Amino acid sequence: MHLRSCEKVYANVHARSETETGALICCDGSNTTGWKNAISYEGFLCSQQIKPLPLVKSITRLPDLMILTFLPVLLQLIIHLYGWTVQKDDTHLDRARTTASRLLLYIFIIIFRVYGLYICLSKVQTYIHGFWSTRLTSEMLESADQQTIDTCWYGDFLMRRNVNDSCYGQQFDFSDHVVLFFAQSLTCMLIESTSCSTPQRKGKVISFDIETVLSRFLSFFFVYLNSTTLLVAYSTAAYFHTPTEIVIGYMISLVVQIPIAVLVCSMRWPVLRFYLGLPSVGALSDLGLSTTANEHSD
Repeated sequence: MHLRSCEKVYANVHARSETETGALICCDGSNTTGWKNAISYEGFLCSQQIKPLPLVKSITRLPDLMILTFLPVLLQLIIHLYGWTVQKDDTHLDRARTTASRLLLYIFIIIFRVYGLYICLSKVQTYIHGFWSTRLTSEMLESADQQTIDTCWYGDFLMRRNVNDSCYGQQFDFSDHVVLFFAQSLTCMLIESTSCSTPQRKGKVISFDIETVLSRFLSFFFVYLNSTTLLVAYSTAAYFHTPTEIVIGYMISLVVQIPIAVLVCSMRWPVLRFYLGLPSVGALSDLGLSTTANEHSD
């Protein structure tokens, strides 16, 4: 393989040598352009058609992700506070309270994900790596050194920040991006999109039309952002982690996913649903939409 013509080179850190099939992926002009190339395994990694899509890169950048998470709920909060200050009606005040409650929930989810599911678990993972390395005998260490010479062939291809670790990428590392996507991004989107779809009685309330337009826009925005997040999650699973690392990362995300799924997809915890502005059995009944909901709640 002639690497001089490559714009970028990706190495499979689990390949035994540079000559193994699929050990190196060369991104050159033949597989970086056109949607047809993006369908293939190598083309999707190298393709310049996917990366320029709106918000693709923002999903994994902390400042951008914070804006994407908080902007919809902050816009709704501003609308309801403005409506309440102008008209002094209970409708806007109640909606402002529920919107503020969701904002606090998102902050809690983010803090729990960062400190509980990332920092703490990363320390546990580092401790386990160190524990097993100290249990290796001298013979095992000699064997490991020889294996390092044989298998860490890709040192010359590493980025500058990783050159100090010639075997970078071979140690087990649960996918923190999968945890980010499924325990934070998609869960916050699910709650907010469910809140936007909550049926409300139409009335002569100031800014009702603005809120309706915003809810419609946010619904389309959530569909696009959800699809983009799943696309980036596929890229993470296909190229940057082993299946075991992906499964472990997803299992960790269930710590957040399961309670949120129960909250959003069932009529349990009615008090919490009320404070978060999620549809309740009573609200649906008032609108004549809750015959089945009442049956399930019984």
